[in-house]
Amino acid sequence: MAGRPNKPWYRASRNEWYVKIDGVQHRLGPDKAEAERAFHLLMAGEEHPAPEPTTREWMYASEVVDEFQIYIKAENSAKTLAWYCQYLDPFKEQFMLQRADKLSVDAVREWVNKKWKTQPSRRSALRCIKSAFRKAVNECKLMSPIAAVKLPEEANRDHVVTKEEYEKLLAEISDETFSDLVKFVWLTGARPQEAYIIEDSQVDLVEQRIVIPAKKAKGKKRARVIYLPPEALTIIKAKMGKGRIFRTKNGTPFDKDIVRQRFRTLEANEKIAFRFCLYHFRHAFAYRSLVAGVDALTVATLMGHTSTRMLEKVYGHLMKAHHHLRNELAKTK
Repeated sequence: MAGRPNKPWYRASRNEWYVKIDGVQHRLGPDKAEAERAFHLLMAGEEHPAPEPTTREWMYASEVVDEFQIYIKAENSAKTLAWYCQYLDPFKEQFMLQRADKLSVDAVREWVNKKWKTQPSRRSALRCIKSAFRKAVNECKLMSPIAAVKLPEEANRDHVVTKEEYEKLLAEISDETFSDLVKFVWLTGARPQEAYIIEDSQVDLVEQRIVIPAKKAKGKKRARVIYLPPEALTIIKAKMGKGRIFRTKNGTPFDKDIVRQRFRTLEANEKIAFRFCLYHFRHAFAYRSLVAGVDALTVATLMGHTSTRMLEKVYGHLMKAHHHLRNELAKTK
């Protein structure tokens, strides 16, 4: 909750002390002296025993989220925690004193639909809430239908951007720093979040590739290698020397929010008739590669997948290439 001082506060409605540290709310128990001790242990980075369980046999909805955020903080990166908190913190604020077992799916869904306007955001919010309640159901014997709430359908990103659409879009983008980012994803099939974090130190000009260390790559298990065709290599070379490669005119590194706003501005100004996102150009890379005859395993490797399963599930745009399928069928004897 914005504006809370970084010290314990008493919540009379629950007869318990709380504190918020690094974006995570901690329950300190009903005893003030013990709450102060636990607070100082937390500030020192030390573990503290959980407060004695309340005599209540039920949980507040906000307690469900508190426990889940503590778990996420312990098991995941700060970036992952921040992603969850952007959806869970408003939920806690809204349903602070609501019993978790009495909270209905309809009430949560109605609030989510009012709070967020786009389908992807609504899906993400419900996914976070569902995860928190599912953990409480599994570990705290909570009874709640929210743990099994059905999520909205995933946003459809399967529009195949043609070369003509790509070139028309580039002609409408007056900012070269943005058009270079779009070109890079189109040419390499890189994930947008990979393009955002590329730095000088990751560029291997000799091997004409970018190597993102495992600790920064998706999944954090293996390094991500992005191979650079000539045009992409030229873009990268021209931007080296400032640390982060893809930056706006004023030097700010591109991120998803800046990119979303750029596309929405083009749409609002009637420069484009379709709401693009960078993933469309990654998908187009898969489509073009498969139509060109590149085998699925190679395409999957170039895109950073470890198998063709994700390629078949998400990038199956070849299903729409009727002319290609007819040509392949003609080869069958």
